[in-house]
Amino acid sequence: MKTELTFIAFIMAALLSFDMMAHTQKHSDWKEKVKSERIAFITTEIDLTPSEAAKFWPLYNEADNARAKCFEKMMKSYKRLEKAIQESASEEELDLRLQAYLKAVNASREIDVQYLEKYRKVIPVDKVAKLIVAEEKFRRQQIGRLREKRERHPED
Repeated sequence: MKTELTFIAFIMAALLSFDMMAHTQKHSDWKEKVKSERIAFITTEIDLTPSEAAKFWPLYNEADNARAKCFEKMMKSYKRLEKAIQESASEEELDLRLQAYLKAVNASREIDVQYLEKYRKVIPVDKVAKLIVAEEKFRRQQIGRLREKRERHPED
């Protein structure tokens, strides 16, 4: 009996692990697809020459990685703040959590400022301005797609 329960537990763990791996792969594929779409969109919108692209994309990818790390910290601090609110934490604790969250938000903005200066060294200012507009256009486009998907498939 004990052997059967162990075997069933093992099978359940394996199935759960497989499901998690499939979900992770699906999420990874989705992220790569969006990243490719964003690269194509930005390239078209700001009309990079091949020489500009060779200098620009390594910087952009560097900034994107830095923003991703910063976003992760920001979300962790947000969740800690949210948990502190739910647990009716002390005023001091809430203030600490709030300050940590604001610090993470500001760090994200600082990355943008830092990289805008770097971009100006490798592409003309008009293309840097177009980059800002293109990123916002792409973000809005993605939000629109999500809304459409939710309207078509409300049960998802």
